[in-house]
Amino acid sequence: MPTPTYDLLASTTLTSTAATVTFASINQSYGDLVLVADYTMGGDAFLFGVVQFNGDTGSNYPWVIARASTFNAASFTNTASFVYLNASITASVSEKTLAILQIMDYSATNKHKSVLARGNRPGGFTEMVASRWANTAAINSILITGLQNTYSAGSTFNLYGIAK
Repeated sequence: MPTPTYDLLASTTLTSTAATVTFASINQSYGDLVLVADYTMGGDAFLFGVVQFNGDTGSNYPWVIARASTFNAASFTNTASFVYLNASITASVSEKTLAILQIMDYSATNKHKSVLARGNRPGGFTEMVASRWANTAAINSILITGLQNTYSAGSTFNLYGIAK
């Protein structure tokens, strides 16, 4: 069996602050997508990074989060208008976050899309998010945004396709 390969489809490194990052016209010939984000955010302590697919802002993203930190462990469930890239609600604005988002069968048109995210901050947060996009459309664009904040200059966002 061949080893799956990761092909870099798109990459963005911010040269100034930005409220959003968009990957559009995503190549549909791969099996899965992996988004790797290495970033800091400016703003208050609610440093949420989120993702939406194909411009869908409806409540079509049910999720469950499991979080471990230096002071507690917790889990939450809900439905929202986005997928969490990370869900830590407190951090220093200078603290980097590394988040990895896996999107399975993104080009399939006969099923909802399963999404797994992992986020880590040096200040003590590790979290996992399991979600799905309740839509059968193929994903052709990804919008990455901060709910209340902007991404800082130097933040990087890389989108990979995993060969079928």
